[in-house]
Amino acid sequence: MPVFRSLKSTIIWLFIPIIIVFVLVTGTISFILASEQLKENAYTNLNDTIAQTKSILSDKLTAFIVELIGLENKSEWISIMNRTDDPYASLEPEDYIFMNKALDSYFERYSMLDSVLFYYNEGRVSMYKHNSLTSSVDISLNDYNSKLDSERLSVIKWLNIHDEDVLNTPQVVSAYRMFGKDKSQTKGIFMMNLKSRFFSDLLNNAKISTNGYLCVVSDDEVMSFKNIEKRYQIDETVLQNKLMAMEKPSGQFNIKSKNGEKMLIVYDTLSLNKWKVAAIVPEVELFNKVNSIGWVIVTVMLLVIIFATFLSNMIAHIITKPLTNLTHKVNRIEEGNLAIFYTKVPSNEIGVLSRGIQE
Repeated sequence: MPVFRSLKSTIIWLFIPIIIVFVLVTGTISFILASEQLKENAYTNLNDTIAQTKSILSDKLTAFIVELIGLENKSEWISIMNRTDDPYASLEPEDYIFMNKALDSYFERYSMLDSVLFYYNEGRVSMYKHNSLTSSVDISLNDYNSKLDSERLSVIKWLNIHDEDVLNTPQVVSAYRMFGKDKSQTKGIFMMNLKSRFFSDLLNNAKISTNGYLCVVSDDEVMSFKNIEKRYQIDETVLQNKLMAMEKPSGQFNIKSKNGEKMLIVYDTLSLNKWKVAAIVPEVELFNKVNSIGWVIVTVMLLVIIFATFLSNMIAHIITKPLTNLTHKVNRIEEGNLAIFYTKVPSNEIGVLSRGIQE
């Protein structure tokens, strides 16, 4: 004898799996599309932040390159340097007044300027200006020409954030050019030191994530200012070596923090000195919105499945109730009870069956 299964249970077991599959497929597709869009937006925001920071740095630093190169094109400076080459010549008070005003003009034009040094011909001209104070300093040019990357003295040398110990100037970014025949025979230096405050304000102004930050990386240093959780701190030497070895001027890669956290590095290159502007962010923070929306979608899918189950049960009950009543009356007829009357006969297939049984 075949196992009896009610029509209600058949309807429920037919529709609920279909609804569950539909909800799961729809939710999964929605999650994939939403997560890809969120990831794309996260990458776009990072690249936009780096592009804006790079543009600001390029504009600001280019101005100092122009000043450093333009010095030898100014007749007053050339005249002063030429006269110091003559051991019997001496500078006039007007020359010192001119140099002092010239250095002052740099501070008037550039608020990010910390100090300026002009040193020439073994100190016959030595003028260092810092915090509106002018002084004479004694330095060794070997300390600076040894850091040059090129034999050409006209090439500007950039030093990432450092303490300028010779000048007793802490935490500055320096740009300088040297004068002379070649790298082994330098006669002078013109150097501008930039405030670290400018760079810290610029890099910290970028809102990436709780433990995400911007940094500027060069061959000699990694410049960053934000304090982050210890588990997200990375080995700066590893970061520096990997970034400076990149052949492409821009791109992205992953690196592990000291505690094994996966970090995303997105970078671009400053054309004027080949420094890298990089955004460093924990992937778990970058994609936390993806995880959040995943939980939201799962919660919604569960609620939809629960509601669909309840609704299917209710609809199945409404559909099968007349058939259930009709089944009870057929059972009574089988028992020999023919006194069956229908007070209300629905105008559908169930009604046709009911009238047939009654007749």
